[in-house]
Amino acid sequence: MSNTNFTGANLREADFFNGVAGANFTRADLTFADLMGCNISGTNFTGAILNHSDMAYTHGLANFSGASMLSTQAKLMNSQGSNFQGAFLRNTLLHGVNLSNANFEKAFMEEVRFNNLDHTAPSNLTNANFFQANLVRADLANAIITGANLEAAQLSDATLEGLNLSGRKFENLDLQHTSFYGSNMTGTSFMGSRLMHADMRYANLTN
Repeated sequence: MSNTNFTGANLREADFFNGVAGANFTRADLTFADLMGCNISGTNFTGAILNHSDMAYTHGLANFSGASMLSTQAKLMNSQGSNFQGAFLRNTLLHGVNLSNANFEKAFMEEVRFNNLDHTAPSNLTNANFFQANLVRADLANAIITGANLEAAQLSDATLEGLNLSGRKFENLDLQHTSFYGSNMTGTSFMGSRLMHADMRYANLTN
């Protein structure tokens, strides 16, 4: 499907069993589309509507900048280095994904789930960029976030359990009701942050 142009097309409930590598879906409507297991290498989803679509097991580097992925199922997606800048990912299911080096700058990610349910491997978010991302009520339990940039991210009510947050700076942030249960916070700085009702049980707070 390389170089196939679906710009602005109505592809609701379409089935892409044979893959979409290299296709252009700019501003296309892919609501409820089935892309499960597809190779998405080089695919352009800029501004596309992927609400409620099935992207489980997809693989390859793609561009999702400005895309809408409301309640998209993307379990075990392997899309390292992909661009989600400014994307809308509310309630998106990202269990056990490998999105290392992905760019989520200024993405809206309320209630996104990176946790490893269904006995999947922990989500790999190594070196991912969450600068100014909205992660309110997001679940990142047990994810690998080594080198991830969480500067200026919104994290109130988020689940940050079982994480290695050693040496991190969570300064001047709203962290009310955020759960750090069982996380390693050795040398972590919360200077100036609001931590009312935060859950610090079993966290390592060694200085």
